[in-house]
Amino acid sequence: MSCRAMHTAVYDEHELFSMTKYRWLYNNEKQLTARYMPFNVEALLNIATQSANAKQCTSLEKIHDGTFNRVLDLKFDNGVEYVVKIPFPITGPKHLCTASEVATLDYIRTELSIPVPEVRSWSSHAERTPVGTEYIMYENIPGTPLSYYDITDLTLERDPFIRILPAVVAIETKMTERAFSLIGALYYKEDVPEHLRRDWPLHTKTEYRSPNSARFCVGPTIEREFWRAGRSTLDIDRGPWPDDRAYMVALGKCASASIEAGLDADPDGAYRDLVSKYEKLIPFIAPERTAVALWHPELHAGNIIINDKKEEPSSGGIIDWQGSVVAPYYRQFQVPPAYEVDEGTELVVHGPGVAPKLVDGYDELSAEEQDRAQRILRRAWRAYMHEIYLRRQDEKLAMDLYSHDDGANILRLTTMPSSAITAGAHYEALLYTRWSLKMIWDVWIPIVGITEDGGPAAPFPFPFTEEDAQRIDEELKQYRHAESICNDILTQFGIKPESEGLVKAEKYEETKKAVEAALQAALDGAPSAEERNRIAEVWPLREGKVSLTAERCW
Repeated sequence: MSCRAMHTAVYDEHELFSMTKYRWLYNNEKQLTARYMPFNVEALLNIATQSANAKQCTSLEKIHDGTFNRVLDLKFDNGVEYVVKIPFPITGPKHLCTASEVATLDYIRTELSIPVPEVRSWSSHAERTPVGTEYIMYENIPGTPLSYYDITDLTLERDPFIRILPAVVAIETKMTERAFSLIGALYYKEDVPEHLRRDWPLHTKTEYRSPNSARFCVGPTIEREFWRAGRSTLDIDRGPWPDDRAYMVALGKCASASIEAGLDADPDGAYRDLVSKYEKLIPFIAPERTAVALWHPELHAGNIIINDKKEEPSSGGIIDWQGSVVAPYYRQFQVPPAYEVDEGTELVVHGPGVAPKLVDGYDELSAEEQDRAQRILRRAWRAYMHEIYLRRQDEKLAMDLYSHDDGANILRLTTMPSSAITAGAHYEALLYTRWSLKMIWDVWIPIVGITEDGGPAAPFPFPFTEEDAQRIDEELKQYRHAESICNDILTQFGIKPESEGLVKAEKYEETKKAVEAALQAALDGAPSAEERNRIAEVWPLREGKVSLTAERCW
């Protein structure tokens, strides 16, 4: 009896192929279409059963409707359990994104001895597999996501976030030790066409070169900016690159090619003008070749699996390395989101190097606000303890993550235009790019040096005045004011501003009506027509507005 025959009663294809858990408050149909992924279920189950050395697949369940993937759980009659990830077309480039993730997991497990899912079967070529889509099949890592303990009654000393910190910090330190020779993404050599490979060793230091590491190479980047919204059709340089400058030049060329191909509508030439200015800045802001590192793209608590059955919790593994690239360290290193807290400064005193404490007047707060303050205080202590542990283990990395006036943060500031230039020609992107150029103008003398008479050692490469800077600052101030009003509305309904209107399907109609009513109230209450227009312009849930998470990469 086939696995499919056994499962006709416990799954249906609509559930497996479609986004059923969530809806979007704008561009909903476009978002749903981008996540409709039919595949041959019987073929997938047959491949999985054979890979698991099992006779029967006893359970198939969709366990996650993610933004970028559909995740399935498969159980077999011999006790083996697999997790299957099926990427959406919005995730990254065809073939390369899946091939890179598989190679990256293998490299991390075999070279760095970091516990990650072990791949049992995969295909990066939908046309070559009977499944009919790309997929990765992993052996399930037993344990509990750290996020399960986000809200807990455990004492600080017993908090798994704190007790797992030595393992988390050890992993972060390992990731910084091996610098790569090129900027791009990690692959098995056979998965990268020869014309896209450079005959360079994987690592800059000979001590890290081994027969095992020789299986891997750095190939083209899988960064979405080079592939999204039709850019996959462009004939552009996607790496690998030998240094920061070549990478920054390629970002500018990507933006230019997107404009020329009509992918970024630029009727007034504003975007083209910004790209031209960016290209003039590159010789001044591109660093000398810096360390190139591999890093987890989003180490939030849900991606840290812990063994919590023992007296002392331990790391079971780190999951979801999809989208990992090898890039200049200042673009990579970040405080794990699991140990970040970016809210509640009106309730809790916290920040880098500051032991958290409740604000004065806590006793006068409502019971609801006191409860929120206690949750923020716990998260602030986790963040503070991460910094303490990291400073003991790796002072240089701690400086890169936590220092505002040294290390990686300086390079993030002085290379900011390279992070903005490919964002596109819509209003928010242009404003962000203009502001990034203005920030370079602000720190021009520290970048180029100072002459004896106190002037810059080199002139700014394009006309820019104090009035230009003030105008950009004022425009940004007005935008952020209107944005804060919009974000307050979204927060009332539990919608993350960065989620592009993502809500649970069962709450879709109710939330849509309530949000529209709240927006109308904000517009009616605006003190001037100018502010009313600004709120309407900034409102993030406008039908037809750019949805970055719906832009296909193939």
